[in-house]
Amino acid sequence: MDKVKLNENQKKKGIKKKRSKGSNMGIKTKLIVFLLVITIIPIMVISTYSVQSFKKSIEDKVGFLTEHLAKRDLEILDSKLEEIEKASTLVITDQDLIRSITTDEFKDQYDKFTNTLKIRQNFTSIMVSYPDIKSITFYGDSEKIIGNGDTKDITKFMKSGEFEKTEMYKEVLESKGRVHWVTGLMGDFNNIYLMRTIVSNLEPQGILVYQIDMETIKSLYYNTKISNGSNTLIIDDENNIIYHTNEENIGNKVNESYIVNISEDKNSDSYTLDNELVVYSKCDNGWKQITTIPSKYLFQEIYDIRQMTMGIGIVCIIISIFLSIYLALNISKPLNKILGLMKRVEDGDLTVSCNIKGNNEIGRLAKGFNSMVDSMKKLINSTKMTVDGVKYSTKTVNEIAEQYSAVSEQVAVSMGEIANGASEQAKEAENTTDIMGQLSDRIDSMESNLKIVKETTDKTKEISNHATETVRTLYEKTEEYAKNSATTKETIIKLKDRVSEIINIVELIQNISEQTNLLALNAAIEAARSGEAGRGFAVVAEEIRKLAEQSKDASNKITNLANSINSDVVNTVESVDEGEKIFGEQHLAVFDTDTAFKDIETSVGSIIKEVIQVKNAVEDIVEYRNTTIASIQNISAVTEESAASTEEIMASTEEQASSAEQLKDISRELISLVNELNQSMDKFKLDDESLSSKKKNIYETKNNLNIEGIRENELENKKIVDKNFIDSNSKNEEYKEKDEELIEDNKELNNKNLYDEDIHEEGLENEENDEDKDGDNLA
Repeated sequence: MDKVKLNENQKKKGIKKKRSKGSNMGIKTKLIVFLLVITIIPIMVISTYSVQSFKKSIEDKVGFLTEHLAKRDLEILDSKLEEIEKASTLVITDQDLIRSITTDEFKDQYDKFTNTLKIRQNFTSIMVSYPDIKSITFYGDSEKIIGNGDTKDITKFMKSGEFEKTEMYKEVLESKGRVHWVTGLMGDFNNIYLMRTIVSNLEPQGILVYQIDMETIKSLYYNTKISNGSNTLIIDDENNIIYHTNEENIGNKVNESYIVNISEDKNSDSYTLDNELVVYSKCDNGWKQITTIPSKYLFQEIYDIRQMTMGIGIVCIIISIFLSIYLALNISKPLNKILGLMKRVEDGDLTVSCNIKGNNEIGRLAKGFNSMVDSMKKLINSTKMTVDGVKYSTKTVNEIAEQYSAVSEQVAVSMGEIANGASEQAKEAENTTDIMGQLSDRIDSMESNLKIVKETTDKTKEISNHATETVRTLYEKTEEYAKNSATTKETIIKLKDRVSEIINIVELIQNISEQTNLLALNAAIEAARSGEAGRGFAVVAEEIRKLAEQSKDASNKITNLANSINSDVVNTVESVDEGEKIFGEQHLAVFDTDTAFKDIETSVGSIIKEVIQVKNAVEDIVEYRNTTIASIQNISAVTEESAASTEEIMASTEEQASSAEQLKDISRELISLVNELNQSMDKFKLDDESLSSKKKNIYETKNNLNIEGIRENELENKKIVDKNFIDSNSKNEEYKEKDEELIEDNKELNNKNLYDEDIHEEGLENEENDEDKDGDNLA
């Protein structure tokens, strides 16, 4: 009891310390802080919200407008690039020009020169029609380079053999005529190149290269600067800068952070990066146009507004400080006066009175102070009366404690015998529960094994059904394949007949070519006889002879190919015949497999039925087992509860004996505390001594009546304990409840002895709470 009381007192003191720490700040300081807070926070919140809203709005609108401008510039760039791509199709679609470019056979050097001149004239006409094209070059190999315009550097690069070693050269050849835009060739970013393959007879013959001056691209962006500090740049597929507002950056790699934020799904968008608004758009050829605008330019006006708002806030703060000081002085002076009077009350002078008048909070505080002093006088008088009554009650408490101690010893002996019997009964119930637990484990094991058997048979049945369906499908596919094989055989035989017809036609062509060769020979002889006049006819005869020889060679190749096809057809027919035999054997094997799986399915169904019957029987056993275990557990629980109740009663009895001893000690301490309390009360100046003496006599009479009532309750409790001791084996719960009532009576008696001291402490707490509430209301 002493420890509990000390802990409660320590907690109360801790709470008081926390309150005092939180209330160290003066009212003047609180007012200043409060006015500053209600002035600064709204200004800061409004200014911050406004600045952020304006920044977001301006950023969105500028991003939207810049994105549209970027799209317009990009459309112009795409249009210019598309125009140059169309110019390249003039060469691709001109078959005469392609033949001139790809031919390698010339009669003489003059014929070769004439052909080259013709090609360059065509290139010149294209360059005249498209002034943006700086040069046009055809590259067949390092020995065949034809160009027109400023081709010095590109021709030198191609002849060196470095051109063919580049990955770009391989990509252009493999693209089958698709346009490739190349930048940074030979480390030069002053020109860009369009490359595409020239194809003839389905074979690449070389690469056509258009050289375009970078000034063509720059001219599109002369009047597109949005603001001071803004930049526009174009990057190629390899993230090289091919155009930049600041030309010093051309040829460098673009900052990786620009590329990371570009979305794969959007052709154009905007985002913020490192205090810059970035707007990007994608070209049709894979290039990207990026425009950057510094945030300083966008938000300059907003920053000015923020500075002005901060200035206004500082002025408001200064005004708030002066107002708070003025209000604090008007409040703190009367409060200091009241604090001085409270200090006198703290020293024990209860004759003081506060003369501050008024209907405001301070006037009500002064009135409350006077009421508090009067209440304290009454409280001290009442406390003195209570202390005198406690003195007369202490002897009676000692007698009651001795009676409790004797009764507790008798109850302890009886409850020990009851506890032994309950313990033996609990052991027997526990042994029975263990045996049933072992039986339960065996049944559970059997049930789980049956579940596994059933699951296994179910899976076996599913596998059998699936295998049956698979075999049936295989059977049907085998029949379909047999039909297709017969059709294939008929088709191959027809093909063999067609090949024979082709051979006959080729023999006819060979005869015609031989006759043509003879005619050409005769014509050559006649032309030789005619001399100079038959020279042209001789050339024609020579060409006819060459054609006849070519026809003969071609017919020989066709004959060989037809004979090879004929041989393959014969081999194929033999393979098909062997396949038909194999498919017949496979057909029989599939049929036997299908029959076997049907038998397996029937057997598995029978096994499943038997397993289900066994499982149902085990489930019935499990239900009986659960019922038995529940009954045994109920018996064991009742026994354990009885034993626990007995132990609790024994513990309560021991606690009662201990409480009786403690009660003796407390009564002695109580006398000492009452004497100390009387000494403390003598410090206060009071005028009502006669009234206190009368109240003491009244309290003494009431206290004697209470002591007689306590003795009657003690005798009644003793009778109840004796009755519970006789019927303990059949009514353990009832005995426990009566014993708890006895414990509660003891606690009530102890509480009555300590009641007066608690009243005194609560009175002090109420005074402190009233002071805190008055201070909070004033704040």
